[in-house]
Amino acid sequence: VSQSRYRDYYVNTDARSKEIRTAYASHLEKMFVLMGDDAKTAKTNAETIVRLETRLAKASKTRVELRDPQANYNKMSIAEANKITANINWSKHFDRLKLAKSESFIVGQPNFLKELDKMIVAESVDSWKTYLRWHLVASMAGKLNNAFVVESFEFNGKVMNGAKEMKPRWKRVLNDIDNAMGEALGEVYVKKYFSDDAKKRCLEMVNNMQAVYRERIQKLDWMTNSIS
Repeated sequence: VSQSRYRDYYVNTDARSKEIRTAYASHLEKMFVLMGDDAKTAKTNAETIVRLETRLAKASKTRVELRDPQANYNKMSIAEANKITANINWSKHFDRLKLAKSESFIVGQPNFLKELDKMIVAESVDSWKTYLRWHLVASMAGKLNNAFVVESFEFNGKVMNGAKEMKPRWKRVLNDIDNAMGEALGEVYVKKYFSDDAKKRCLEMVNNMQAVYRERIQKLDWMTNSIS
């Protein structure tokens, strides 16, 4: 996965970025110990994660580069994508996802994929196993035993977000339910409490707003009819 969101933390040399990198390495070691590794193995695995993620970060676009919609719209056929990633078979990838093949798809960051393609063969299978193991556990840390929950909060909550204390368990559980079932619960709520008459009133309000906006936009003297 592209590291654009956290790219600066890996490459910047300011004091804050260095502090976060040091804290992250320590966090990695502690988490690998919780996974069952001894201290020496945990340190080695932490170094592997930092090395791989730093390389991926350097290949990712900066936040400024991500603001360019044209540069991020790279339409490619499966054959064209396979040419820049000889070690990634996109046809098989879409088959595994059970997605119908299309003639083309959008590649946001071609250079990132090129670097990932190189890394697939340059890095050992054991390194990739460590990488995948880490990201699986990290993604589920908040759902594991208390030691994982606490250590995850120490880094992600305190270091990264400046939180002082963890939310009580009932609030965390409620957030998980809302994230996982929010849309489904909303549908049940609407069926029970949002009558046809209420829906009609809301649609009327929205339509009136659209009509007003349309009228105002048509009278703006600084807007043209076409995009130059």
